Formats: sequence, structure tokens, C-alpha cells
Amino acid sequence: MKTNFFIFLALCFSFCLLNSLLFPIQAQTPMKNYASEWQKIDTLVMKQGLTRSALTAVNNIYGSALKEGNQIQVLKALIYQVMLEENVTENDHLDGIQKLEKNLLVLREPARSVLSNVIAERYWQYFRDNRWKFYNRTATTGFKKEDPATWAAEDFHSVITSFYLQSIKNGQQLQSTSLEPFDAIIIKGNVRNLRPTLYDLLAQRALNYFKNDERTITKPAYSFEIADEAAFAPAETFIRHTFATSDTLSPYYHAVLLFQKLMQLHTGDKTKDAFIDLDINRLEFIKDHAVMIDKHTLYQKALKHITDKFGYLPAASQAWFLQASIHAENARTYQPLINETHRFEWIKAKEICEKLVSQKDSSEGKANAFN
Repeated sequence: MKTNFFIFLALCFSFCLLNSLLFPIQAQTPMKNYASEWQKIDTLVMKQGLTRSALTAVNNIYGSALKEGNQIQVLKALIYQVMLEENVTENDHLDGIQKLEKNLLVLREPARSVLSNVIAERYWQYFRDNRWKFYNRTATTGFKKEDPATWAAEDFHSVITSFYLQSIKNGQQLQSTSLEPFDAIIIKGNVRNLRPTLYDLLAQRALNYFKNDERTITKPAYSFEIADEAAFAPAETFIRHTFATSDTLSPYYHAVLLFQKLMQLHTGDKTKDAFIDLDINRLEFIKDHAVMIDKHTLYQKALKHITDKFGYLPAASQAWFLQASIHAENARTYQPLINETHRFEWIKAKEICEKLVSQKDSSEGKANAFN
């Protein structure tokens, strides 16, 4: 029970923090946060194991919040309802997902976008837990399947894609929903400065799905391939480039588009942390999935472009470390008196790592170089 509780809340975007994440409007017009009620509910679940009693209390909050128009509390209560109902009834995850879907009509933006993102994640989790059932089924066309239990793999991926894209559709509003005013009550982790808006957080969750390799197990003959060298181009060129394809359902295609949108969003940032982090992640993704013969050369050139431009800014440290890793890998192919091509690669890798370790920041690249 305790394990399920934590897993579900982790998957659902740490919704115990919903009071602080969503609505700047409610920061101006405070609504009831039910803090004491939630504390009692958590005690009932985590310490006493009284799941049914907790569910009754959650249902009460849901009803009250719905009458108040308290969107944050409606959403939080809904998440708890689904989790608790799965533990006190015979309902499976699909019942919970369908309940979440029905509540899309209850919520306004940006809560609706957040819920769409959660639904996508729940479908994705259900698929991963039961994938063995789905890959031998034939995808349906021409009619609507009401029961997800009968879907094939591509049916799931189509729905998951739809919900993730829906969750970031209202980009302008989500981009203006800043998390900074709530620093005192948000658990920031070590990447908070890289995900400063609600759009960033939702888009990154979608990006994690689209970057996943699994959907490429089955793909059309005209499938999207990363064969355009512009994918490795400097950021300013990459974000303006049009990647043409007939396979507009390709997860990799959506990943490329999302990288473009996120990088465009942060192009004008005063601090370049989020932009540089996205650029480095973009290059790693492209390197892993591109089909160009010279992709490793293009990748190394692109990393060098970042470090040439941003030097030893902490955000660029990982680009330095990745170059050091390339030099170290090349050094392993050095064969004295046989192949002298990579004779000095260890020295290059060592010099970069020593320079990173000497920096006074606590960046990712420095930590990796130290290790």
C-alpha cells in the first residue's frame, strides 16, 4: 500500500505540491488549501493503513472543492481518489484512467492541461506493465474501440501521443505560469532552474515519452528518420529549420519538434542554463538516433560549438565532459606503432577533466569529470 502510494504520486507529477504549482491567479485570491485535512488523510494512509477512511475524507474534499471552484484541490483530490480506489476496490488502472478522463470536463486551464499530462503518463505506465499482451494484436482502424483492454500497441501509442500533445497545446498560458513565486514551498530538486515554467515541466514529461525507443519496434515503411544534418546544427539554425516527413505520428519527429519549441522558448533568457541544457540533451538524442554515417563527427563538432560559445559556464560543463568522453573513447583505439591517429587523446581528455574539476561550481559536468 505504501509503495503504491508513493509510486502513483511520483508518476502524477508530485501532486502533493499542487497547491503551489498551478495557479498564479489563486496566489492573488487565496482559496482553502485543506492543509489539516490532507495531513489527516496522509496519516490514515501511511501510518494507520485506513485506506477506506482516507477515501471518504478525500471524497469530502473533492465535493467541497468542486462547489468552491477550487481547481487545485479538485485535481489533488481526484488524484488521491484514483489511487485509493485502486487499493480498496477491484478496479484496475484502466478504471482509474477513465475516471481521470471524465474529469477533464470538470477542470479549467491550466489544471486541464496538467490532468491530460497525467492521463498520458498513466496510459504509458499501464502499457509498460502489460506490454506483453499488446504487441501481438492488430491495431484497429476505421472504428473506435471503447475498451482500452482490447487495444493493440499502436492504439495505446496513438492515445498517449494525443494526451501528451493536448497537455501542452495551450503553450502561451503554460509558459506564463511561473514557478518562481512559490520557491519557499516547492521542492526544487537539482533541475528546478532548468524547468522554470509549467510548460517546461509538462513538455519535458512529454519529451521523455517521445524519446523512448519502444515505439520504433513497429513503424511504417515511410517512417521518419533523422537524416538531416540540420539536426546537429548550431541551436540558432536548428530551431528555425523545418524537418519534413510524411510520418507525422513518429515519436522521434515529435521529440525534434519539442526540442525546437522548448529551445525557442528559452532563446531570450537572461541566464542560459535552461537553453544550454536543452541544447546538450538535443545533441545527445540526435546522436543516439540519427542515421547519418558521419553523425559522430557532427556530434563532436556541435558540442565544441557550445563550449566555444559559452566557455566554462556551469551549464556548459556537461558539453565539455562529453567531449572528454569522446577523447577517452578514441584513446582506447590507439595502437602504438600500428595506428598513431589517436595518440594524444588521453591527454586531451585529462586536460578537459582537470579544467572542469578546478571550477568552483557544482555543475553536472564537473561531477562527472570528478568521477
